[in-house]
Amino acid sequence: MKYWLLLIAFICCMLITLTDGVSQAPVKRKPFKAFIDSLTNTTGLRFDNKKPAKVKIDTIFANGQYQIVRNNGLVKQYYKLKDKSTNVTDLDNCNSFLGIGKKVFLKDTMRCWTRFEYDAHSSFSYNSASFITGMAEPADDCSGSLCRVYTYAVIAKFGADTSVQYLSYTDNITGLRYGDINHDGWLDFLDIQQGMDLDAMRAIRKKGGKYKNLECDNSACYRIRAITYRRGKWEALRDKEGKALYWLVKLDTPYEQKSTFEVILSNGPYKW
Repeated sequence: MKYWLLLIAFICCMLITLTDGVSQAPVKRKPFKAFIDSLTNTTGLRFDNKKPAKVKIDTIFANGQYQIVRNNGLVKQYYKLKDKSTNVTDLDNCNSFLGIGKKVFLKDTMRCWTRFEYDAHSSFSYNSASFITGMAEPADDCSGSLCRVYTYAVIAKFGADTSVQYLSYTDNITGLRYGDINHDGWLDFLDIQQGMDLDAMRAIRKKGGKYKNLECDNSACYRIRAITYRRGKWEALRDKEGKALYWLVKLDTPYEQKSTFEVILSNGPYKW
């Protein structure tokens, strides 16, 4: 018995000696795009695959003002002019808003350089709600930071409600991404904003360690939250405690959706 105990002790010592000098392989990071894909991966989306019709442009007079209407069969975009001029590039003289059917979103105005385009995947539904999405690229004659801003319009319908939500992305590294993130039967849209605000930086630095003096360049750091369309209302997607879900991430390669990354702080679901 004593012999066997000594043999076992010898083997254990050898194993410790052999493994002591072997460093563990670093955890392999995955691409940022794969992370976004995992959040938004959803079955049950039904796309209409209906191509927008050829754009028709009309000039109408309504509520004492001239309006140009750009209609592609899916969505109407109105350009509200102060006089009979048809120059929608006169930014001091023109605002724009969207409409669908007889519904117009007069309170949700934008400048006239914001022109939304649609494709065969713009119209789709999920469970009891339906959606139409459009994307506006920066204007051809943009300048400065405006040349990096892409705006998405999401028109949602549920029962008697029809409403619109706008999402703007700087540099647009992922495009518009959506899915049933918390699997509650309602569709959620990611709002991916470049850079960290003061509250985010305070929360990160409270972690201490390597994060105590973290510097986060806008080109590599992103704040992500989710907006859900639930029973005809747009609202922040929240956890079981009622707190808005968020992800604070840092890319290893700026501006690159295929870059590896780190989730610095989050209260949302992720497996990384």
